[in-house]
Parts: sequence; structure tokens; C-alpha cells
Amino acid sequence: MELNVNSPQFYTKEFGIHDEIYAMCQKMRGYFKEKNYSEYIKIIGIIPIVAPEEVLAKGLCRPIKKCEIRAGFASIARSINYNEFVEGNIEDKKSMIVKCILDSVKSVKGKGKIDYVKFEKDMLLFCNDNDIKLNF
Repeated sequence: MELNVNSPQFYTKEFGIHDEIYAMCQKMRGYFKEKNYSEYIKIIGIIPIVAPEEVLAKGLCRPIKKCEIRAGFASIARSINYNEFVEGNIEDKKSMIVKCILDSVKSVKGKGKIDYVKFEKDMLLFCNDNDIKLNF
């Protein structure tokens, strides 16, 4: 499965890209490349939204959830708490990104017929193997 995790929407424009988070997502992409969790969904694109409440209220960063079985992809944009992300250290940020990924995949598991239990298990193994401390 191809797992594409974009840089956090809004946050990246304000604070730039964190090299450690970018590297984690690239490594994750490689890790999941040869794995299969669905007969239908082969590509999952995730956009973490890290924006203050006032930006969200204006509709400038909108959550989305699309699952296109015929095209073989799912696309999800999901919010992460802005203040917690901004105030968190790099380990906290990594943990929040991983949680966002898990929650995103879980949100389309039914329509995409995704084996979420297997995906979650592999994600936790990836985190363990790469010393990513999860705090959720």
C-alpha cells in the first residue's frame, strides 16, 4: 500500500517543515510500500490539519474523507489540536502525526474494506522499531 502523508496544512506555512517528521513519514512510506491491507484501496493520502480554531471556523482548512474504491485510493484531511502540536516537543509532534494517520485510516476502513487491525499492528511495530514514543 502506498501511504502518503503530507506536511501539516497551515502549520507548515507558519513554521516550516520539521526535518524529523518529514524523515519519519518518508521512512513510513517505504515501510508500508510492500504491505497490503485491502483488496480495493492501494493508495492512502493523509493531510494532517494543524490550524488554530479561528482558521478552522473560517473554513480555510477543511477536513475531508474520500474513499474511491474504483480508483483504488482514499484521501483524508484530519485536524490535530493546534495548541498541543505547537507547544509539543518533536516526540509529541511525531506521536500526534501517527495518531492522525491511525484515526484517518480507521475512518475509511469500512468503505475501503481495510484490515485496520493489521494496519494498526504494523504501525505500532514501525513506531517501536524506529523509537517513536507514542503518548496516546
